[in-house]
Amino acid sequence: MKRILMFLMVLVTALSLVACGEEDMATYKNAVNKTNEIMRGQSSYEITVNQEFNIDGLTPEEIKDINYFKKMVLESRSQFNSDKKKVIAHNYSNFGGMGFDTDFYMNNDEVFMKMPIIGKYMNLQGLLKKEDDEANEQIISQDTIQKIKDNWIGILNEEDVVSGEKSLLSTEEGEVKATLFSISLTDKQIKKLVNNTINDLLDDNNLTRMMEKFVNYEEKSISLDEIVNKIRESISSSNITDFKYQVYIDIDGCIVQSNMTMEIEYPDAEIGEIKSQEINMITNVWDIEEEQSFNFPSLTEDNTLQQGEINQGIPFMFEDIFKDEKGGK
Repeated sequence: MKRILMFLMVLVTALSLVACGEEDMATYKNAVNKTNEIMRGQSSYEITVNQEFNIDGLTPEEIKDINYFKKMVLESRSQFNSDKKKVIAHNYSNFGGMGFDTDFYMNNDEVFMKMPIIGKYMNLQGLLKKEDDEANEQIISQDTIQKIKDNWIGILNEEDVVSGEKSLLSTEEGEVKATLFSISLTDKQIKKLVNNTINDLLDDNNLTRMMEKFVNYEEKSISLDEIVNKIRESISSSNITDFKYQVYIDIDGCIVQSNMTMEIEYPDAEIGEIKSQEINMITNVWDIEEEQSFNFPSLTEDNTLQQGEINQGIPFMFEDIFKDEKGGK
Protein backbone atom coordinates (compact mmCIF):
# COMPACT_ATOMS: atom_id res chain seq x y z
CA MET A 1 0.00 0.00 0.00
CA LYS A 2 2.71 2.50 0.94
CA ARG A 3 4.64 1.77 -2.23
CA ILE A 4 1.49 2.29 -4.30
CA LEU A 5 0.92 5.63 -2.56
CA MET A 6 4.52 6.65 -3.23
CA PHE A 7 4.08 5.96 -6.95
CA LEU A 8 0.88 8.01 -6.88
CA MET A 9 2.80 10.95 -5.40
CA VAL A 10 5.32 10.71 -8.24
CA LEU A 11 2.39 10.71 -10.67
CA VAL A 12 0.72 13.72 -9.05
CA THR A 13 4.02 15.61 -9.01
CA ALA A 14 4.60 14.80 -12.68
CA LEU A 15 1.13 16.05 -13.60
CA SER A 16 1.89 19.29 -11.77
CA LEU A 17 4.61 19.93 -14.36
CA VAL A 18 2.08 20.65 -17.11
CA ALA A 19 1.80 23.56 -16.02
CA CYS A 20 -12.85 28.55 -25.43
CA GLY A 21 -13.13 29.44 -28.75
CA GLU A 22 -10.33 29.00 -31.26
CA GLU A 23 -8.74 32.30 -30.21
CA ASP A 24 -8.78 31.36 -26.52
CA MET A 25 -7.23 27.98 -27.28
CA ALA A 26 -4.46 29.58 -29.36
CA THR A 27 -3.74 32.16 -26.65
CA TYR A 28 -3.53 29.46 -24.01
CA LYS A 29 -1.27 27.21 -26.13
CA ASN A 30 1.06 30.12 -26.83
CA ALA A 31 1.18 30.92 -23.11
CA VAL A 32 2.03 27.30 -22.26
CA ASN A 33 4.85 27.29 -24.81
CA LYS A 34 6.20 30.66 -23.68
CA THR A 35 6.07 29.65 -20.02
CA ASN A 36 7.91 26.41 -20.79
CA GLU A 37 10.70 28.44 -22.41
CA ILE A 38 11.40 30.57 -19.32
CA MET A 39 15.10 30.16 -18.50
CA ARG A 40 15.49 32.34 -15.42
CA GLY A 41 13.23 33.28 -12.55
CA GLN A 42 11.57 32.02 -9.41
CA SER A 43 8.68 29.64 -8.90
CA SER A 44 6.65 27.91 -6.23
CA TYR A 45 4.13 25.14 -5.98
CA GLU A 46 1.92 23.63 -3.32
CA ILE A 47 0.28 20.22 -3.69
CA THR A 48 -2.21 19.04 -1.08
CA VAL A 49 -3.76 15.57 -1.22
CA ASN A 50 -6.57 14.60 1.19
CA GLN A 51 -7.53 10.93 1.15
CA GLU A 52 -10.05 8.60 2.77
CA PHE A 53 -9.37 4.87 3.05
CA ASN A 54 -11.41 1.71 3.41
CA ILE A 55 -10.30 0.74 6.91
CA ASP A 56 -12.85 -2.05 7.50
CA GLY A 57 -11.06 -5.02 9.03
CA LEU A 58 -7.71 -3.28 9.58
CA THR A 59 -5.83 -3.55 12.86
CA PRO A 60 -5.17 -0.42 14.96
CA GLU A 61 -1.51 -0.57 13.89
CA GLU A 62 -2.46 -0.71 10.19
CA ILE A 63 -4.86 2.20 10.64
CA LYS A 64 -2.09 4.17 12.36
CA ASP A 65 0.20 3.60 9.37
CA ILE A 66 -2.49 4.63 6.88
CA ASN A 67 -3.22 7.81 8.79
CA TYR A 68 0.19 9.10 7.69
CA PHE A 69 -1.29 9.36 4.21
CA LYS A 70 -4.70 10.86 4.96
CA LYS A 71 -3.26 14.29 4.28
CA MET A 72 -0.06 14.87 2.31
CA VAL A 73 1.44 18.25 1.52
CA LEU A 74 4.34 19.07 -0.79
CA GLU A 75 5.59 22.65 -1.04
CA SER A 76 8.53 24.10 -2.95
CA ARG A 77 9.98 27.52 -3.57
CA SER A 78 12.89 27.81 -5.98
CA GLN A 79 15.04 30.11 -8.06
CA PHE A 80 16.63 28.89 -11.26
CA ASN A 81 18.85 29.69 -14.21
CA SER A 82 18.47 26.85 -16.71
CA ASP A 83 21.22 28.14 -19.03
CA LYS A 84 23.80 27.84 -16.26
CA LYS A 85 22.21 24.73 -14.65
CA LYS A 86 21.73 26.51 -11.35
CA VAL A 87 18.84 25.78 -8.98
CA ILE A 88 18.18 26.37 -5.30
CA ALA A 89 14.90 24.92 -4.01
CA HIS A 90 13.53 25.01 -0.48
CA ASN A 91 11.05 22.16 -0.04
CA TYR A 92 8.61 21.09 2.65
CA SER A 93 6.83 17.74 2.93
CA ASN A 94 4.16 16.76 5.44
CA PHE A 95 2.69 13.30 5.92
CA GLY A 96 -0.14 13.01 8.42
CA GLY A 97 0.99 16.02 10.43
CA MET A 98 4.67 15.09 10.52
CA GLY A 99 6.79 17.20 8.23
CA PHE A 100 10.34 18.00 7.34
CA ASP A 101 12.26 20.47 5.21
CA THR A 102 14.86 19.82 2.53
CA ASP A 103 17.06 22.23 0.63
CA PHE A 104 18.06 21.17 -2.90
CA TYR A 105 21.02 22.64 -4.78
CA MET A 106 22.23 22.25 -8.36
CA ASN A 107 25.32 24.17 -9.36
CA ASN A 108 26.26 22.96 -12.81
CA ASP A 109 27.56 19.41 -12.20
CA GLU A 110 27.20 19.59 -8.41
CA VAL A 111 23.91 18.22 -7.06
CA PHE A 112 23.34 18.06 -3.32
CA MET A 113 20.66 18.51 -0.66
CA LYS A 114 20.36 19.25 3.02
CA MET A 115 17.84 18.15 5.60
CA PRO A 116 17.91 20.73 8.40
CA ILE A 117 16.81 18.01 10.84
CA ILE A 118 20.13 16.23 10.11
CA GLY A 119 22.28 19.33 9.76
CA LYS A 120 24.49 17.94 7.00
CA TYR A 121 24.53 17.89 3.21
CA MET A 122 24.09 14.81 1.02
CA ASN A 123 26.09 14.73 -2.21
CA LEU A 124 23.43 13.32 -4.54
CA GLN A 125 25.58 13.29 -7.65
CA GLY A 126 28.25 11.21 -5.97
CA LEU A 127 25.66 8.88 -4.46
CA LEU A 128 23.93 8.31 -7.79
CA LYS A 129 27.20 7.56 -9.55
CA LYS A 130 28.20 5.05 -6.90
CA GLU A 131 24.88 3.23 -7.05
CA ASP A 132 24.25 3.37 -10.78
CA ASP A 133 26.81 4.28 -13.42
CA GLU A 134 24.02 4.98 -15.90
CA ALA A 135 22.19 7.43 -13.64
CA ASN A 136 22.26 11.17 -14.24
CA GLU A 137 21.32 14.10 -12.07
CA GLN A 138 17.68 14.22 -13.18
CA ILE A 139 15.23 11.71 -11.76
CA ILE A 140 12.70 12.69 -14.43
CA SER A 141 14.32 13.61 -17.75
CA GLN A 142 13.52 16.75 -19.71
CA ASP A 143 12.25 14.54 -22.56
CA THR A 144 9.72 12.95 -20.19
CA ILE A 145 8.63 16.33 -18.86
CA GLN A 146 8.13 17.58 -22.42
CA LYS A 147 6.07 14.48 -23.32
CA ILE A 148 3.81 15.10 -20.33
CA LYS A 149 3.33 18.72 -21.35
CA ASP A 150 2.59 17.69 -24.94
CA ASN A 151 0.01 15.17 -23.71
CA TRP A 152 -1.73 17.95 -21.78
CA ILE A 153 -2.05 20.13 -24.87
CA GLY A 154 -2.99 17.11 -26.99
CA ILE A 155 -6.13 16.23 -25.00
CA LEU A 156 -7.58 19.76 -25.14
CA ASN A 157 -10.37 20.72 -27.51
CA GLU A 158 -11.16 24.31 -28.52
CA GLU A 159 -14.32 24.35 -26.41
CA ASP A 160 -12.36 23.27 -23.32
CA VAL A 161 -10.57 26.64 -22.93
CA VAL A 162 -12.52 29.81 -22.10
CA SER A 163 -11.06 33.22 -21.30
CA GLY A 164 -12.57 35.30 -18.52
CA GLU A 165 -12.13 38.56 -16.78
CA LYS A 166 -9.02 40.72 -16.73
CA SER A 167 -7.86 41.48 -13.22
CA LEU A 168 -4.99 42.57 -11.00
CA LEU A 169 -3.32 39.46 -9.60
CA SER A 170 -1.33 39.63 -6.37
CA THR A 171 2.10 38.05 -6.88
CA GLU A 172 5.52 38.00 -5.22
CA GLU A 173 6.37 41.03 -7.39
CA GLY A 174 3.22 42.91 -6.43
CA GLU A 175 0.06 43.30 -8.49
CA VAL A 176 0.24 42.36 -12.17
CA LYS A 177 -2.37 42.61 -14.90
CA ALA A 178 -3.56 39.16 -15.96
CA THR A 179 -6.41 37.41 -17.75
CA LEU A 180 -8.15 34.41 -16.21
CA PHE A 181 -8.52 31.29 -18.37
CA SER A 182 -10.66 28.33 -17.29
CA ILE A 183 -10.05 24.81 -18.61
CA SER A 184 -12.71 22.11 -18.43
CA LEU A 185 -12.02 18.40 -18.95
CA THR A 186 -14.25 15.34 -19.02
CA ASP A 187 -13.74 12.18 -16.98
CA LYS A 188 -12.53 10.44 -20.16
CA GLN A 189 -9.97 13.16 -20.99
CA ILE A 190 -8.51 13.15 -17.48
CA LYS A 191 -8.16 9.37 -17.40
CA LYS A 192 -6.48 9.43 -20.80
CA LEU A 193 -4.04 12.09 -19.57
CA VAL A 194 -3.21 10.12 -16.42
CA ASN A 195 -2.66 6.86 -18.34
CA ASN A 196 -0.49 8.62 -20.93
CA THR A 197 1.53 10.18 -18.09
CA ILE A 198 2.06 6.75 -16.52
CA ASN A 199 3.30 5.45 -19.88
CA ASP A 200 5.73 8.35 -20.22
CA LEU A 201 7.05 7.87 -16.67
CA LEU A 202 7.61 4.16 -17.26
CA ASP A 203 9.49 4.93 -20.48
CA ASP A 204 11.96 7.01 -18.45
CA ASN A 205 14.68 4.48 -17.60
CA ASN A 206 16.25 6.58 -14.86
CA LEU A 207 12.95 7.08 -13.04
CA THR A 208 12.00 3.41 -13.48
CA ARG A 209 15.28 2.28 -11.93
CA MET A 210 14.74 4.59 -8.98
CA MET A 211 11.17 3.33 -8.44
CA GLU A 212 12.23 -0.32 -8.71
CA LYS A 213 14.91 0.23 -6.07
CA PHE A 214 12.32 1.77 -3.78
CA VAL A 215 9.80 -1.02 -4.39
CA ASN A 216 12.42 -3.71 -3.69
CA TYR A 217 14.00 -1.95 -0.72
CA GLU A 218 13.59 -4.88 1.68
CA GLU A 219 11.69 -7.63 -0.10
CA LYS A 220 10.28 -8.49 -3.49
CA SER A 221 6.71 -9.22 -2.44
CA ILE A 222 5.35 -6.87 -5.10
CA SER A 223 6.77 -5.63 -8.40
CA LEU A 224 6.57 -2.22 -10.01
CA ASP A 225 4.44 -3.73 -12.78
CA GLU A 226 1.94 -4.97 -10.20
CA ILE A 227 1.78 -1.52 -8.61
CA VAL A 228 1.22 0.14 -11.99
CA ASN A 229 -1.45 -2.39 -13.01
CA LYS A 230 -3.26 -1.81 -9.70
CA ILE A 231 -3.20 1.95 -10.28
CA ARG A 232 -4.51 1.53 -13.82
CA GLU A 233 -7.38 -0.63 -12.54
CA SER A 234 -8.24 1.98 -9.90
CA ILE A 235 -8.21 4.76 -12.50
CA SER A 236 -10.47 2.78 -14.83
CA SER A 237 -13.10 2.16 -12.12
CA SER A 238 -12.88 5.61 -10.52
CA ASN A 239 -15.37 8.46 -10.76
CA ILE A 240 -13.96 11.97 -11.17
CA THR A 241 -16.65 14.01 -9.45
CA ASP A 242 -15.08 17.45 -9.75
CA PHE A 243 -12.36 19.13 -11.82
CA LYS A 244 -11.47 22.80 -11.89
CA TYR A 245 -8.40 24.29 -13.55
CA GLN A 246 -7.70 28.00 -13.88
CA VAL A 247 -4.64 29.90 -15.07
CA TYR A 248 -3.70 33.57 -15.09
CA ILE A 249 -1.83 34.83 -18.16
CA ASP A 250 0.01 38.14 -17.81
CA ILE A 251 0.31 40.87 -20.45
CA ASP A 252 3.58 39.32 -21.66
CA GLY A 253 1.80 36.07 -22.45
CA CYS A 254 3.19 33.92 -19.61
CA ILE A 255 1.23 31.79 -17.13
CA VAL A 256 2.04 33.39 -13.78
CA GLN A 257 -0.37 31.39 -11.65
CA SER A 258 -2.39 28.18 -11.98
CA ASN A 259 -4.92 26.56 -9.66
CA MET A 260 -6.23 23.01 -10.01
CA THR A 261 -8.72 21.04 -7.90
CA MET A 262 -9.80 17.47 -8.57
CA GLU A 263 -12.01 15.10 -6.56
CA ILE A 264 -12.02 11.36 -7.22
CA GLU A 265 -14.04 8.45 -5.83
CA TYR A 266 -12.97 4.79 -5.97
CA PRO A 267 -16.15 2.68 -5.52
CA ASP A 268 -14.27 -0.64 -5.76
CA ALA A 269 -11.72 0.18 -3.06
CA GLU A 270 -10.63 -2.94 -1.19
CA ILE A 271 -9.57 -3.08 2.45
CA GLY A 272 -6.72 -0.64 3.04
CA GLU A 273 -7.17 1.09 -0.32
CA ILE A 274 -8.11 4.69 -1.13
CA LYS A 275 -11.87 5.42 -1.20
CA SER A 276 -11.64 9.06 -2.22
CA GLN A 277 -9.11 11.80 -2.98
CA GLU A 278 -9.14 15.56 -3.16
CA ILE A 279 -6.08 16.99 -4.94
CA ASN A 280 -5.25 20.69 -4.94
CA MET A 281 -2.31 22.27 -6.77
CA ILE A 282 -1.23 25.91 -6.89
CA THR A 283 1.78 27.12 -8.90
CA ASN A 284 3.31 30.57 -9.26
CA VAL A 285 6.10 32.02 -11.41
CA TRP A 286 7.75 35.44 -10.99
CA ASP A 287 11.01 37.29 -11.64
CA ILE A 288 10.63 35.97 -15.20
CA GLU A 289 13.93 36.23 -17.11
CA GLU A 290 15.39 38.40 -14.35
CA GLU A 291 19.02 37.81 -13.35
CA GLN A 292 19.20 35.53 -10.29
CA SER A 293 21.69 35.72 -7.43
CA PHE A 294 22.59 32.29 -6.01
CA ASN A 295 24.15 31.66 -2.61
CA PHE A 296 25.55 28.12 -2.74
CA PRO A 297 27.09 26.59 0.40
CA SER A 298 30.56 25.09 0.29
CA LEU A 299 30.76 21.34 0.91
CA THR A 300 33.41 20.11 3.32
CA GLU A 301 34.20 16.76 4.91
CA ASP A 302 32.75 17.99 8.20
CA ASN A 303 29.41 19.23 6.83
CA THR A 304 28.75 16.38 4.35
CA LEU A 305 27.35 12.93 5.12
CA GLN A 306 29.75 10.13 4.26
CA GLN A 307 28.59 6.98 2.44
CA GLY A 308 28.18 4.94 5.64
CA GLU A 309 26.11 7.67 7.28
CA ILE A 310 23.41 7.95 4.57
CA ASN A 311 20.96 5.45 6.11
CA GLN A 312 21.48 6.98 9.55
CA GLY A 313 20.49 10.35 8.10
CA ILE A 314 16.91 9.38 7.24
CA PRO A 315 14.48 11.04 9.69
CA PHE A 316 12.84 8.49 12.00
CA MET A 317 9.34 9.42 10.76
CA PHE A 318 10.22 8.36 7.24
CA GLU A 319 11.91 5.16 8.35
CA ASP A 320 8.56 4.24 9.85
CA ILE A 321 6.44 5.44 6.93
CA PHE A 322 8.44 4.06 4.04
CA LYS A 323 9.82 0.82 5.42
CA ASP A 324 8.36 -2.23 3.66
CA GLU A 325 5.66 -4.01 5.58
CA LYS A 326 6.30 -7.71 5.86
CA GLY A 327 3.09 -9.44 4.97
CA GLY A 328 1.31 -6.09 4.52
CA LYS A 329 -0.46 -4.46 1.56
